[in-house]
Amino acid sequence: MRTIGAKKQDQLVEKTFKLSLSIIELYIELIRNNEFEISEKLLRSTTNIRGNVEGSLAALDNQDYMAKIAVATKEAVEARYWLKLIQMKHTITWSGDLCVDQLNEIISILAYMTQKGTKSNLKLDMHNLN
Repeated sequence: MRTIGAKKQDQLVEKTFKLSLSIIELYIELIRNNEFEISEKLLRSTTNIRGNVEGSLAALDNQDYMAKIAVATKEAVEARYWLKLIQMKHTITWSGDLCVDQLNEIISILAYMTQKGTKSNLKLDMHNLN
């Protein structure tokens, strides 16, 4: 039986990949509207979320794991900020709204993972309940 922590990790991997794809669509739309600087910042911060999530899965110890999760959280909050700025300046398409929803879900999962505190706790969090 898979633990809640393992399921959260799987969800995070899936959701960060989907977010990256959605952001690429939005990025293309922004470039077409000559929004070069903010689109670059948005693309960088959102792809860094996924990069740090991937890095956390390969972490050698809990300190490295928590550092990667912390950076992913920081990047997610930053990406949400860029999206809010874009929303205020433009009427963005469904892809922008979808990205905000995806980011909120990702931030919630990252908060859960931060609360658990260690990589091993995520793997074992339901072990004692069975």
